[in-house]
Amino acid sequence: MKENPNYHLSATEINQYVYCPYQWYYQRFYKDQVENQILQGRIKNNFKKGRDFHKKYYKKVKLVGLLKSFIKFFILLVIIYILIYVVIR
Repeated sequence: MKENPNYHLSATEINQYVYCPYQWYYQRFYKDQVENQILQGRIKNNFKKGRDFHKKYYKKVKLVGLLKSFIKFFILLVIIYILIYVVIR
């Protein structure tokens, strides 16, 4: 793929990348090939595999990420509470 100096990354593309980097990459670099193959009926199975992956695993990955973020936030609150308690005392 040639570099396009006039190409700008949109907010939609960033959101798509955050949701699923693999899906973003696949759509960005293989979109024309995928559309041609869909018309020929060759890769329906690959899309089914992708949907199954998202149903089974990706939601778990996102949930674990949210849980880790919550734990970090909670630890930060505890540290702030301790620092405030020490300063007031």
